[in-house]
Order: sequence, then C-alpha cells, then structure tokens
Amino acid sequence: MMLFQHLLEFVAVLILFLLTNREVQGTNKRFTFALVFPEDTELEAVTKVAVDNINYGPGSLPNITFSYEYRSSSIDGKCDAFYGMTSFFSIFLGPSQTTTVGLIGVKCEDMCKVMPETMTRLKIPFISPFCSTPTELSDKTKYQTFARTTWPADKTTAIYTQVVTHFGWTKVAVVASQEVSWQLLASHLTIQLPEREIQLIKRINVEPGASRDTMKTKLREAATHSQIIILCVSSLVHHEENGGDERQLMLAAHELGMTDGSFVFLSLERKPITDLAILERAWRMNDTEDGKAREAYASLMRLGWTLAIGCDLKEFQRRVNDKMPVSEHIIPKKGDDNGYKTIEDIERLVEMSNLYNAVQLLYQSLLRTFAPGLIHNDGREGRADEGSGMLPVIPDALPDPNEIQISKNMRNMSFIGFCNETVYMDEDGDSVGDYALFHHGVKQVRMIAQYNKTARQFHSLVGQSYQNWPGGVWPPKDELPTDSGLTIDSSTIVAATTTSLLVLTLAAFAVFFIIRRKMVKKEVWQMMWKINYEELTFIDPGRNRHVNRRKYGSRMSRTSRTSRSSKSSGHTYADPFCSSFSNDLEMVELLHDKKKVNAAHHKNSMVAVKHVPPDEFELTPARLYELFQMSKIRHENLTPFVGACVDAPNICTVMELCTRGSLQDILHNDDIKLNWNFKSSFITDIVKGMDFLHRSALVSHGDLKSSNCVIDSRWMLKITDYGEMSAGSAVRARARGEYAAMLWTAPEHLREPVETASKKGTQKGDVYSFGIILQEIFVRGAPYCMMSLMTPQDIIERVKARTSPLFRPWVRDAMVPRQYISLMEQSWEEDPEARPEFSLIDTAIGQLNKGQRSNIVDHMFSMLESYTNNLEDLVHRRTEELRAEKHKTDLILYRMLPRGVADNLKAGLPVNAEAFETVTICHCNVINLSSICSELQAMEVIDLMNDLYNSFDEVFERYDVSQLDSVADASTMVVSGLPVRNGNRHAGQIATMALDLVSTVCGFSSRFLGDRALQVRLGMHTGPVVAGVVGFNMPRYSVFGDTVGVALTMETTGEGMKIQASEDCANLLLGIGGFRMVQRGDVDIKEGKSIKTYWIYGKDGFNKPLPEEIVPELEC
Repeated sequence: MMLFQHLLEFVAVLILFLLTNREVQGTNKRFTFALVFPEDTELEAVTKVAVDNINYGPGSLPNITFSYEYRSSSIDGKCDAFYGMTSFFSIFLGPSQTTTVGLIGVKCEDMCKVMPETMTRLKIPFISPFCSTPTELSDKTKYQTFARTTWPADKTTAIYTQVVTHFGWTKVAVVASQEVSWQLLASHLTIQLPEREIQLIKRINVEPGASRDTMKTKLREAATHSQIIILCVSSLVHHEENGGDERQLMLAAHELGMTDGSFVFLSLERKPITDLAILERAWRMNDTEDGKAREAYASLMRLGWTLAIGCDLKEFQRRVNDKMPVSEHIIPKKGDDNGYKTIEDIERLVEMSNLYNAVQLLYQSLLRTFAPGLIHNDGREGRADEGSGMLPVIPDALPDPNEIQISKNMRNMSFIGFCNETVYMDEDGDSVGDYALFHHGVKQVRMIAQYNKTARQFHSLVGQSYQNWPGGVWPPKDELPTDSGLTIDSSTIVAATTTSLLVLTLAAFAVFFIIRRKMVKKEVWQMMWKINYEELTFIDPGRNRHVNRRKYGSRMSRTSRTSRSSKSSGHTYADPFCSSFSNDLEMVELLHDKKKVNAAHHKNSMVAVKHVPPDEFELTPARLYELFQMSKIRHENLTPFVGACVDAPNICTVMELCTRGSLQDILHNDDIKLNWNFKSSFITDIVKGMDFLHRSALVSHGDLKSSNCVIDSRWMLKITDYGEMSAGSAVRARARGEYAAMLWTAPEHLREPVETASKKGTQKGDVYSFGIILQEIFVRGAPYCMMSLMTPQDIIERVKARTSPLFRPWVRDAMVPRQYISLMEQSWEEDPEARPEFSLIDTAIGQLNKGQRSNIVDHMFSMLESYTNNLEDLVHRRTEELRAEKHKTDLILYRMLPRGVADNLKAGLPVNAEAFETVTICHCNVINLSSICSELQAMEVIDLMNDLYNSFDEVFERYDVSQLDSVADASTMVVSGLPVRNGNRHAGQIATMALDLVSTVCGFSSRFLGDRALQVRLGMHTGPVVAGVVGFNMPRYSVFGDTVGVALTMETTGEGMKIQASEDCANLLLGIGGFRMVQRGDVDIKEGKSIKTYWIYGKDGFNKPLPEEIVPELEC
C-alpha cells in the first residue's frame, strides 16, 4: 500500500505540472469531465441525457459546451481498481483540446477508498454517485475535492434520531435483528442517541425468523422499559430476506394489546420509496392474518427516503433509450408506478438519479466559479436572467480553472435534479436524502412529516387534530401507561404461580448449591490436573528447557511467494503487495512467537509444554479455580488442557500437541495450497472455539493470534494458550517492547499502562484480534504486510493514534467475498462496543455459508484428495527444477571437460588413457599482455583478462576444437582431433581457428588499453599424442607427447600477429587445400635437430580483417 501511495504521489506531481500548463484558448468555452465506471450502456446513456439538458435544454448558455470522456474501469466484466485508475490517468495525461475540470464515477469499493485521497492530492474535483462508504470520506479536512450525490450510510442514523427529537421523546428501546447489517445500525444508534440527550433504556436482540412466542417475549421485555420501540428488522416492503420479521413483531404486539396507540413502533426502510402504494406490502401477505396485521400497523411509523414520487419515469426511460442501441433498449414494466417495484429496479433507479445529479452538480459548481452572476439572490442556481429574460454572457477571457474553488462550490448549495426536485448538498459535500415519515393508517398510508434539509429537522404535515392514530392522542407520548395491556390473565397466573413456587424451591436450590459448592471446592484443592515434572519425557533431552517451538509444529517455508497467485488454484488469491514481504527473514523471525514450547511424551501421548517464568506465577485460590475450570473445558476447537506443573522452578502448562503446526505456519508455507473452502473452514473453527471460550468460565482469551491457532492431524483448527497462566505472554511482550508480537492487540489495550494491563484481555479485544487473523487468512501474509515499508513499531504507533481514517490493513475486494471483508472491518472497529460478539459472528458466517459445513469424514476425504493432488504437483515441480539444475551443471562440466569424457565420468565409467595417431595442437600467447597488466590495478587486470578470454571462448565455440589448458597469464593450448576423431579435418579446423583468433585480437578493444594494441603469437604442429583424465577430486583432461612440445616451440619461435606451422602440419593443410602459406626456413626444436616451418597468412573464403604484418612478401 505504501509503494502504491508513492506511485500516486509521483503521478500527482506529473499531472499537476501538465494541468498548470493548460490554458483555455479562444472563445470556445468547452469543458470536459472524466467519466469512469464499469462498462454500462444504460448509465452512459443517462450521462448523455444530463449533458444534453445542460447544452440544449431550457436556459442553456450559448458560449459554453459541456462534454465528457468515458473510460471503463472493468476487466472481463469485473471492476478493477488499478485498471480504473489507469483509465482515469489516460484522460488527464492524454492530449486534449479542452479543459478537463473533474472526475465523475468510480463504482467499486477499492476505488472508493483510494481515489478521493488521490484526487485531493491532484487538486481535481471528484464527484461519486456510488461511494456511500467509507464514512470518513465526509471529512473535508482530508478529502477537500470530493463530493458525492449518494447519502452516506452513517448519516442515516442521524435522521433516525431527528425523528425522536421531533416528537420530544427522551427514552426509547431498540429491538434489533441479529443480522449483521441491523446490528451495525443498532450500534450506531447506541452511540448517537445519547449525544442528543436521548436515553436508550434497553437494546434487545432477536434472531431472524424467530417464532411468534419468541417475539412476544422480546416485546414484553421492551414494554417494561419504554413506550417508544425502534425496530431494526427487515420488512416486506422490498421483499428483503427475513422480511417477515417486522410483520411477526407487529402481530405479536397486537396479540399483547400493544397496538392501541399507547406504544409507538418506529421502523426504518433502507431502500428508497418510489410510490406510497408499495408500503402496503409490509402487512399484506394474502393470508388470514392480513386484517389483524393492518390494524397492528396502525401503531407503526416508518422512516424512509423518497425518490421520484410523482415523476414521469417512463418519459425519462424513453430519453435514455434514445441514447442507446436499439438492441439494448430498456422496456418499462406495466403499471401505474412506472414499473419500479422490485429491489433491482429501485437500486438501478438510485444509480441513475445519482449519476444524473452528479453531472448537474459539477456543472452548477463551474457556474458558481466562473460566473457568480448566474446565482440568484436567494442562493439558487439559474441559467437565465429572470428579470430581463435574456441569457447572461460569460466573458470570452476565462481564467484557468480553479479546481479547489470548484470543489468548495459543491458544498452548501442546491440545484434542480433528476426529477425536477431540489437537491441539497451539505457542508461535507454529501447529498442530503429526501426523508419522510409515514404512518400506516387503517385506511391508507400517509406522509405525516418531511425532513427539511436546510433546517436539519422534520416539519409536521398534520396538525394536532390528526385522528388516524389509534386512541386519538396525537402526538403520542413516551410515558408508560398505567395499564399497558400486558397484564394478561394468563401472564398474571403464571407470575403468581411462579412466585409461589419460588418460595418453595429456593430452599431446595440453596441446599443444592451449598452442597455443590463444597464438592467443587474439594475437587479444586485435590488438583487432579497437577502433573509432576518428572512425568514429562522431552523429545530432545539435551535441551529440555529450551526446545524452540519451530522445531516441533512449525513448518514455515521461507521460499518466495512472488509466484503464488500463478501457481494457486482458481479459488486462491494472494495480494501482490504482500508477496515480497514474507521474504524478509528479519520480519519472519519477529512475527514468530518468541515463547518456548517443548514437545514431550506424557502417558504415551504427545504434549506441548510451555514454561512460565517462576517470578510471574503465584498459586492463588483464583488461579486454582481457573486451572480446575480449564481441566473441565472440552470443545473440538479448543486444544485440550492436559495439566500443569506448579512446583518451582519447573512451572509450565501442558496441552495436547497438534502436529501440523500453527495457522501462521500453514499460511506461510507455499507448498500447501489453500482454496476458499479451507480458509472458510479455518475461520469457522476459530469462531466456534472463541464463542465457546467466551461463554465459558474463562470469559476471554487475551492473546489470540495466528500462532495460537494450531492445526491437528485431522486439519481441525484449535485455539491454544488460553487461560491467564498462558496468556500473560501478551503483556510480557509489551513490557519487552516486542512490537511485532503486539500487531494483534486491540488499540484500547495498547493504550493501557503495562503495569495495570489485564493478562486475560477482554472479549472485544479478542474480536479485534480475530479481525487481524482474518486479514492474514485472506492475503496469506503477515499482519499489515501491505505496509511493508513500515516497521512494527511504526504500525503500533499509528494504530494507537486514532487516525482518521482508521489505520488498519487493506484487503482487496477481488480476493474474498465482500461480506467477509465487511465482517473483518466490523471486527476491528475503534469503538469496542461496535464490534460484534462471536455468537453474532457465528450466526453471520452461518448465513454466508447457508448453514452448510462438511462433516469430519467429508473434510478428511477432501483434504486427502487435495493433499494428493498437491503432492503430485509438488513432485512435478521439483522434478522440473532438478532437470533445470542438472542442465546447468552439465553446461559447466562440458566447459571444463570434453563432452564424451564428461559423459563417461557422469555414468561412472572409467576413462582410460588413449593414443591418438594424429591430432593438431595450437599454442597461442598474447606476448605483450604482461607488460600492459603491470601498469594496471589488480581489479583492472581481472576485468581486462575476463574480456579477452570471453572473446577467445567465442572463437573456440565456432570450431571443432577443445581448449585443454591455459599456461601462465596469456598462453592457451587448443587441440582438434580428440577425444572424438575427425579424420584429417583437425589441421584445417585449427588453422582456420588461428586466423579467426588473429582477426579477433586485431579488433579487440578495452577501456584499459588506451591507444595500445595487443599482439598474439600462434604455433601449430600435427602429430601423435596420448590423452587421459588426471586427478580425482578435480579431474583434468590432459595430453602428452612430443607433439605438445613441438607445438609450443612453434609458438615461442614465432612472431607477433603471425601463425607458424610445422612442415607436418603444412603438408596436411596442402592436402586439404585453400590455405595460403609461405616457407619461413628451419627452426631448431632440440639440440642438433631442426625442422622446416611455414607462415600461414590466409585462406580462400576467409573474409574477416587481418593485420598487415601477417602477410609475407613472398608466397611459396
């Protein structure tokens, strides 16, 4: 993420440079905006309609043209943030004859998180019709150029509180569904209601799809606390899942007598209301209870935001169709409400209206910037001078666009929008929704109050004489009635009976608990869990106190994960920002828990032993009771507690050993492929285990992290290191300043003084740690791995600082289902109370998985099959790697030894010495290299020699020759005709190679030579030799015989840049033909013995340049 931000900063500087050099030329005022969102013909057509209304509609300005340039942000039908940003930059960096004044669009979550900050840095106005989240985008101190024509989700809760304020209510109760979205809304109410001095008396949760009796129980509880009951449950208005819950609650209230007007039920409709008639769906199910339901709903008010009520949507759709190909025309549905009834229709209508309004907003902001005279005295925008009826003219010489001023003009303003309604933008640049309050009267649904967007309050549309409310008392009060109607006879009888029986049973219960308490106390002090240290047989006795947990259970692979995304299956993803992070060995070491965990045998079982510092342990009654409770806890997702040693100095806890290591190890092991089913199974196991732990006597964990989630032999995940005796390592890590071990710790605990910090933590702190583990599972990387340029200490300081937006890890939407990302973000909320409980998380995951979870047998078979396939892939990959390495080794070996000799050595065959009747040997020597090297530094000599010998090697590779030895610093011996015989070709191959070598030295240049030139001297001789392998550890292929010495004499008695050959060699070359030679004379080779020699100075067809000194004056 940090690298990505640095890249954006560079691009920002480049764009700013280009933008500051653009000018508005001439008198043609043509303004263009960038339009970026996934391919969508209908939405682009909506943009064309909005632009045409500006350019050609009533009141259009003749000397201004407004246009757009569209780019898609999708690849293969999926929104891609990086591709979308590339598309946007192509507009601003590309050639343009117009003034580009802003950006409209952006639809996917990733772009909503990144683009506002990027556009602020570039000082480019940015309007999004789609980004309702994240909520912090309303912060104009950070996102100065951003605005949106969609209403942010967090501001909906504020409207809720406005209704309560409007009626003067001061005490309310909330009944909320356990669905995640409704729980989040209820959490926002819990925070915002007290800020308006409204007392939330009771918050009651109800399971989705609960029975009528359960609903009654919940309502009785709420009725004892408040007369105003806010319902956060799904309704049938837009056919939401679990939509029958609201109807069931109202029918239950009717049966309890709570619908006579004394109680008020306030409900929220999350989808826009396009027609009042659709509100009747809330109670109508065409069953026998419709009549009771309609009467019950007379006590319910519904808050909702209205859209396009009374608007001719068919006419608008016709105009949109005109801008689209005929084959893609949208046919409006039949009906008097223009066909927009289903959720899909309404959501589409919202997108269309928001996009249309975004275009209008950018245009009106331009008018405010360039022509403030177009603004009426009352602050409304207009295109015509209403007093004179003439169109105002903007001066020809316009200044350069002031993007910051354009952005400021998008706030605290209003304009005419999608359906000729007034759209109001607040001080944060957010479009304010058209909210209204509806009453489900017995005869009809009626709008009774409307939200004033400028005054920020509701104003009533009905008077004090409103008679449709049950009981006739309007407005309803929040005082509990003296007789609420809940004292039903059956309830009274039950209460009286219970009271009577209570007196009789209290004594029995008291006796039972006293006896039970004594028995438990006796069991506690018996310490059945106690283990003698001598009973433990450590697997590594020599290091029984210091066996690192990485030796047993940790199988972390340190291989690179850069190629994971290409190797994994189609359901496994890896974040490219995290791929290189796991290669940092220092961070890998830091992220591993520093606790010492030993593997040992205890009563024929493998156990994990964790030692506790003696100075931090005291055997108090509370500690005894905790150890007793741990010995009783049994759950398939908790590591069984075997016992503890409490005799100093060997104090330790003993738990069952899980042989496959920790979740952290599995995630970092590239050899283990994890598809989404595996990841989902791990997540479910963690939630099940933590939910049970939170409901147990231990209450919380306190040190939940991926290294404390271990995997057993059946691939079942289990939570370990629970209990205060084990969890104290989290506080110890803070005391020692081990920041990497604190990455899972909740911010509220990081801010606590170490001296007073609780070792057991809190349940909400465990939920935060779970959120960090989710990030590890999603990206298969360490916590905050996408911030690889930051140290763990930097990360901890940012988390503690309460930055806005919150400093948390970043996970792309494409990697996992969006619902899981929402669950992760809720888990690490800054406010602990806003984090869901594990029981709620368990319910949410069950809904996401549709209640399906394979049994252990299916899980095992699936795991074995996957493991087998994975093993086959691994063997194949390792075989290919071995083959590649063997090829590299062979290449090196063939450069050291002739191929035939090397192949025999590899096969283990002996290489016996062999006599060759005739071969040709050439000795070559760079005669002036020593004097040149004496003037150079040692490193320069190496570089020069390397360049020279590389040139020689290139020559040798062109011929059937073998370089067998190098003598001194500038002499080389080359032979042809062995170990593979080649007839008489060896003399011709050596002679041609010698000419090529002279030509190469003649043209050789190096920065170390200056104006000096190298000179080579070559000698050749043909004759018999004996060759064989010498040595064992470093074998060398060597040749022996007089032929070697004669060839060396031919070189030493020769001259620079000339080739001297013996008579035997010259005769063989004459037989081959084509070589140009001249006789030199006799040369002494031994005492009293000489031979005739010849100069070789050319060859027919050899066209490479040769030095002049190689050519003699007389040819034989």
